[in-house]
Amino acid sequence: MALHNSCFFPRRFLSLIFIFFAGISSFMVHAQKEMDHWIFGQRVHLDFSTGVPVQVAGTSLTQIEGTAVMSDANGTLLFYTDGQTVWTAAHAVMSNGTGLMGHSSSAQSALIIPWPGSDSLYYIFTSPEQGTMNGGIHYSVVDMSLNGGAGGVINTSKNILLRQPATEKLTAVKHCNGTDFWFLTRGWNNNEFYAYHVTASGINTTPVISLSPYNLATAAAGIGNPAKIGYIKASPSGTRIAAFHYWLNMIELGEFNPWTGQLSSILTLPAIPATSQTAPPPNGYVNTYVGEFSPDERKLYTLTSWWVNSMPAASVVLYQFDVSVMNTTAIENSRYTVDSLRVLAGVGSTDGPGCIQIANNGKIYAGYMQHTALSVINNPNNSGAACGYQRNIIPLTGNTRMNGGFPNFFPYFAVPATQSDFSFTGNCEGPDVDFQSTVSPNIDSIRWDFGDPASGSANHDTAVSSQHRFTAPGLYHVRLLVYKAAASICFNNLIDTVIQDVFIPHLDIGRDTSFCADSARLPIQPLRFPGGAYLWSTGDTTPAITVRQTGTYWLHQDMHGCVARDTIDIVLDSDLEVNLGNDTSICLSVVPLILKSPQPPGTKYLWSTGMSDSQAIVTTSGIYWLKVESRDCKASDTIHVTVIPDPVVFIGPDTIICEQTPLRTGTEISDPSATYTWNTGSSTPYIYVSETGSYNLEVNLDGCVVSDTINITAMPTPETGLEDQDICPEQIISLDGSCGANSAYTWSTGDTTPVISVAAAGTYWVRIVTEHRCIGVDTVTLTYYPKPVVWLGRDTTVCEETPLVLRPGQINVDALTWSDGSTGDVLTVKYGGEYIVTAINKCGTGSDTVVVKNIFCDIWVPNAFTPNGDGVNDVFRVLGNTGRLEFFSLSVFNRWGERLFHTGDRNQGWDGIYKGSAALMGTYVYMLEYSIAGKPVLQKGNFHLLR
Repeated sequence: MALHNSCFFPRRFLSLIFIFFAGISSFMVHAQKEMDHWIFGQRVHLDFSTGVPVQVAGTSLTQIEGTAVMSDANGTLLFYTDGQTVWTAAHAVMSNGTGLMGHSSSAQSALIIPWPGSDSLYYIFTSPEQGTMNGGIHYSVVDMSLNGGAGGVINTSKNILLRQPATEKLTAVKHCNGTDFWFLTRGWNNNEFYAYHVTASGINTTPVISLSPYNLATAAAGIGNPAKIGYIKASPSGTRIAAFHYWLNMIELGEFNPWTGQLSSILTLPAIPATSQTAPPPNGYVNTYVGEFSPDERKLYTLTSWWVNSMPAASVVLYQFDVSVMNTTAIENSRYTVDSLRVLAGVGSTDGPGCIQIANNGKIYAGYMQHTALSVINNPNNSGAACGYQRNIIPLTGNTRMNGGFPNFFPYFAVPATQSDFSFTGNCEGPDVDFQSTVSPNIDSIRWDFGDPASGSANHDTAVSSQHRFTAPGLYHVRLLVYKAAASICFNNLIDTVIQDVFIPHLDIGRDTSFCADSARLPIQPLRFPGGAYLWSTGDTTPAITVRQTGTYWLHQDMHGCVARDTIDIVLDSDLEVNLGNDTSICLSVVPLILKSPQPPGTKYLWSTGMSDSQAIVTTSGIYWLKVESRDCKASDTIHVTVIPDPVVFIGPDTIICEQTPLRTGTEISDPSATYTWNTGSSTPYIYVSETGSYNLEVNLDGCVVSDTINITAMPTPETGLEDQDICPEQIISLDGSCGANSAYTWSTGDTTPVISVAAAGTYWVRIVTEHRCIGVDTVTLTYYPKPVVWLGRDTTVCEETPLVLRPGQINVDALTWSDGSTGDVLTVKYGGEYIVTAINKCGTGSDTVVVKNIFCDIWVPNAFTPNGDGVNDVFRVLGNTGRLEFFSLSVFNRWGERLFHTGDRNQGWDGIYKGSAALMGTYVYMLEYSIAGKPVLQKGNFHLLR
């Protein structure tokens, strides 16, 4: 059977080559495990590893809208993000994982895609609220090899600006080359789509631009930034793109080319029929927020909310469109209402509809804003009611709920792999083999290639089941090619190629035979198809055996799943065997060498020396042979003898060296076949020695070994205790380079004493020569450290209602003290007077004085506050001379117009808490009403909540 290996498409297999086809109409097996984990909303974590969503605990994430999650190919959670913070699989904040440029109120706050060609790097793309806050779309890089596999955000690849300004829309499509990606977003205030090519080398920052007939600059006039809100979605194969625009009753739908990055045939569709809108903006709005494609890409589902001022609640509608034909009228006529509900309280913090998202089990899940259960479309490829929609069928437990967004997945992860295969029988008996294919029911045709061109026209067949007669034994590469009539943008109509090896066995260990010898080697001739597992009648499992008795022998060979057997009869008729041993080398000091090979009585001997004795004496190098004869059997053997002179080895006398100047010692003889072995482990003729010890060299010349030893004493390099330090003005420092008796010194100052005194900053060096001529050089740097400098600036004023913070400038300051006896970097004053600050460091002090004059102050409203409990700017309130106010009213509203705080007390303010919970960071609106001397004043404005 074919072995499958999961990877990015086009998938590679050990014996199965799989090519993805964009038009496959149904989900099959082997879904992408990278989508197994969904983390979103208020602490919701769903695990899809079993094929159905199972809620698990652990995450503390609370997000209004978009998140992104990444798992590996086995479905193991790697990390997730809300676009601002990155968490590890253990739900801890990832190293360097804070401060990303997404936002809690961004539809697609983040998108994660793998770095092409890497198994540890991932891109995180982020979009802030309404696309422009903090500068537009940025990207950061996560390296999962860091921190023991927990991962970390690379500091030099964090918050890199890609596009400004932008919308909240982020998606990606797999490139047709199977390795790269296209990162896509919709332009704001124009009619442009942008596709950035992402390769193993990085991101091409020059995008492919496609023009839409729809211009957001014109369409969004009068409604402001919300035109940037909403999703962009790609179909699973990446050949369709849909963009959804908040507060606009409009969807953009186009065809995408994953080869070129170009979007074409862009249509504009109304999200809600015009007859359903009873009032135009600003009296009513259509929140066209999100959509999703079905697995077969023939259906588009949209989730939209709309309201008018006269309605007590907003409406949420889930539609199905048939987009198999790119025709505006046909698509609009196919509109089917899957669900409609009215649950929202009008414009405000919950006016969004929720979200829909495809899962890797082939279903589409829907979550409505503020709901504690999820809905599901069980059969999204089916039209109308056959799609199998169930509302709020999956409960969310443990004080968790759906907010405004699901995880933003790269849509290719939602595409499971298809597979084709075939089986076969009868090959071990051969030559007739039966084949049976296993293919998807939606294919158009198949073609067999049996890899047997000698069979002529019979080498191919188009039947689902086939039988082929192979023309000869051997290993054949049989291919099954699976076709579909339609072709995708990326590939032709060949969607699967399955390759398997089919073996027709053949085993022949030789004909029955007799040998004039006392042993025989089996098989007699090389096997035609060697390999596999062997079993001989002797019990041996080696490819060949030696038999020493007359008898019948058989071999079983198990190869490519087939067992073959062959038998041979062997007759042995001789006891003669000549063995002079292996070719050998002997040292001259051990000659002569005696050669002999005892034989049975009556055997005749003949040596290459002409002698007929049973042994021969060898004293010189040469080739020697012996021939023996007894009855009708003969035997012989040859040996090559080399006589080697003993090598002469001398590696030098014992000596003293400096460790900084290694000594080259050893010897080399003229014969290149000699080998060298040192007690250090080295095998070269010479070595360099820099340490005290005894060194021994053995020289082996064809087995003749001679050795010699040398004793080395290595003197150390002289060292000093000089260390870099600071030098104050008018300070004298003593530099001590002393390093043992009888040493000579040379300083960079020209001095020759062990110790010198210096009074200036700079770099000084000393050169030391010991009595053994060992040389050492050390350098020390004295850095000028000035006295401290501090300044308070010009004289200034202060009003009692608004204290003044004195924050002096400072250079080389270790500590500050103030004229009132306090310490620290700042001094807060409420009254006029003369204030003195004194700076201190290790070289002295410095001071400065400022005169502060009391003045009368008016009232004012800050533009930001930080309710983090540090005692500074923790409350948003009216400041200044509020005692003059006769009437007072302060209210705070969020971006949706909901009032979060009100007070009539001029000394009170908002602490950033709403309904018992900390309000989110962002921009808020205040309305201040008061009167002075009977004259009423109304003041409105914006301020920022920062944490």
